[in-house]
Amino acid sequence: MATPAIPVSPLKTTIQGTQRHAFTKHTAEVLQKYRATEVRGFMLGPVGVRAFMDKYMDTGRRKPPQTLLSKVSFHRMPLNAAVESDMYDIFLDVVNSSGLLANGFSLTNTSVVGEDGTKLKPDCGLVRDDDTPDSESFSWKWQLLELWIEFKRLIAMDPFTAETQKNLVLDVAKKGRILALTGLECCTSRAPLELEISKVKICSESSQEQGISDPFLREKILAFRSDSVSLELARQHRTFIFSLLICGDTARFMRWDRAGCTVSEHFNYRENPVPLAEFFWRYGRLPRLQRGFDPTVKVASDRERRRLWDATKDYIDDATNLRAPGMETTEDSDSDYPCYKIAMRASGPGRKTQYYIVQRPLAYPLSPIGRCTRAYVALDLSSGNLVFLKDYYRQVHPDHPPEADIYRVLKESQVPNLPTVYLAGDVEDNVIRSQTTMTQEWRRKPGICLSDDVRVYRHHRIVQELLFPLCCVKSSKQLVEVMQGIVECIAAAHDAEWLHRDVGVENIMLNKDGKGVLNDWDHGVQLIPTRIPSEFRSGTWQFASVAVSNNPNKAYGVSDDLESCYWALLYHALHHFKSNANLFNVDIFDLPEHAAGWSLMQGGREKARILDAAESPVTFVCKPLHDVLEQMRRHFMIPDGPPDEQDVTKPWTPILKIFSDVLARVNEWPEDDALPDRFLPRSKAQQDRDVRQAYQESLSTRERAFSRLHATTSQHLHNSRQVQNTTGTKRSVPDTAADAKDDGTKAIKKKKTFQTETSDLSLRRSKRTISHRGSYPS
Repeated sequence: MATPAIPVSPLKTTIQGTQRHAFTKHTAEVLQKYRATEVRGFMLGPVGVRAFMDKYMDTGRRKPPQTLLSKVSFHRMPLNAAVESDMYDIFLDVVNSSGLLANGFSLTNTSVVGEDGTKLKPDCGLVRDDDTPDSESFSWKWQLLELWIEFKRLIAMDPFTAETQKNLVLDVAKKGRILALTGLECCTSRAPLELEISKVKICSESSQEQGISDPFLREKILAFRSDSVSLELARQHRTFIFSLLICGDTARFMRWDRAGCTVSEHFNYRENPVPLAEFFWRYGRLPRLQRGFDPTVKVASDRERRRLWDATKDYIDDATNLRAPGMETTEDSDSDYPCYKIAMRASGPGRKTQYYIVQRPLAYPLSPIGRCTRAYVALDLSSGNLVFLKDYYRQVHPDHPPEADIYRVLKESQVPNLPTVYLAGDVEDNVIRSQTTMTQEWRRKPGICLSDDVRVYRHHRIVQELLFPLCCVKSSKQLVEVMQGIVECIAAAHDAEWLHRDVGVENIMLNKDGKGVLNDWDHGVQLIPTRIPSEFRSGTWQFASVAVSNNPNKAYGVSDDLESCYWALLYHALHHFKSNANLFNVDIFDLPEHAAGWSLMQGGREKARILDAAESPVTFVCKPLHDVLEQMRRHFMIPDGPPDEQDVTKPWTPILKIFSDVLARVNEWPEDDALPDRFLPRSKAQQDRDVRQAYQESLSTRERAFSRLHATTSQHLHNSRQVQNTTGTKRSVPDTAADAKDDGTKAIKKKKTFQTETSDLSLRRSKRTISHRGSYPS
């Protein structure tokens, strides 16, 4: 009897899932494609300007003063501006001098200098007057922005109008069904347009006539917006944010939450300035709750901030404690991240409220859409202890219970090696339900673009014991012991009819005793064969099983969780333990291909070659560690192992035996053999420099060998002539010359081998580039 599998949601291409553990740092152009892909299908519209403001900017009994609004004029704005910056000052002057903004607000130019930490710079931003930086020493920060404005000098640069997208970019899901439209203005009904993805063009004839030659302009605009929203949400505790897009004489309103973005129809603010004036008037009169600020979070007092810093310093100063990388930044008084106090109310009788102090997250989201997880070292004000606080948005789905409930069920089933959870649950909602996303409410409305994959997300928090990343292991033996505990956890969870579905180095953690803990069960699902999967799911690409990587629609089983353990173990061993591995071996974890116009991830060919190889291409200095990896590799050559060697109802049994047998070799394990990361992420250009440097070193070895050969041979000939002159006899070439010749021959062979490896990496990269270009509109 085989272990059951469940219908699975295919892995969606996300910058979080592909880049968090990537070895190659991609260029800005590639990252723009990732970011643009992520938001494609999650931008709903066009929503009427009046409907947008009535839905999201209700000022109650305070009605917009029509007399004031009618006096506002933007006729001073330049026509067909030569550069964007020509638009800024005039626009700011009109808004700031018109009396539209409430006391305490002002628009400011944020394009002068990039923000200190990220170097990004929105064009203009709305800030509170007491937060406005001195113009003489201008240095703005993301946490100061209420909303930001992006300017484009021409109407043709609006990424949402059909006028500038003669052929629209479409997301095509499985079975050829069109799920989302990028161009909003073309969509006046629920019927999707029948366009071929292979014929898509980004830049229309009309936009080329206006001097727009960049074919990826739309991607760059969407990517910048996505990046800006991600950074603002990472540094502030906001449930949503507003932004404005100004393209020539037209404007759009935008509202972002974790489900996506609501985009208004565009309107000509030069001819009809009232909607834009009313937007600013309304925003300044909204309370903080309706401007997207989380009411459960407040700025910490100086005393509370000092308590967090002191507790963190005391913990770090104790040499017996494990320490997470970056933990010291929690006590950074110069941090770009403000210090906040978070309130969490316990469920059940009494409903006591607990307070936690946080500052800089250990991990923060790279995307504005989806879970958007932030992980903090937090101070529990009631106990004075440091804890681990996870803040994110969970998907609301009948077949996907909250993570807090999953932990409760797993604990009741006595599943081992789970984190100790102190407090967990959904963040208490308020009168406007801001802790639940609202973008999805537009997806069924008439005239809104077809976007069936937009989901509902709910704010969720979990407070746990302090946990530490896998890089804190000190020895290869400890690493294998940790992985043994993770497999035991997966096995027991499967017996309780649960799968984790996102096993990777980020979720395999250590508790204070250095024991393995399988964390982050927010992707976990119950083994219900009749469950209806979502259109997609997020996850970490590098550790997905070969079968799941090759077939996004494969039914998911426990064998996939177990194989992810192997890839996580191999990944960490390559990075932190001595071996003959090189950058070619590390590169196998990346190389995703893309399906459905980059929307879905597929690939894993290089990992499949590792499993199919007769021998492992990497040899580890630690023999027991090498044996564990080699035996696991051979185990996964055949799905679930050879039938005559294991009970197929318990596919984890042979893996646990591998661990126990190798760990029993107590005298063969070295102590404290863990190394700093041997393969830090680097750009393709940096990798190419490494290739050239290694080649030069190889060439230098060859030249030195031939130099030795030449010098020795010359000396021998000289000596031979002298001997012949005196004795008339000949002598053979000394052995040292033969040795030098051998060195030269070896150097030539080494060069040829290196050139072969270099060619192999270049070929793989070219295939990846071809794959990208072949599946992505160009």
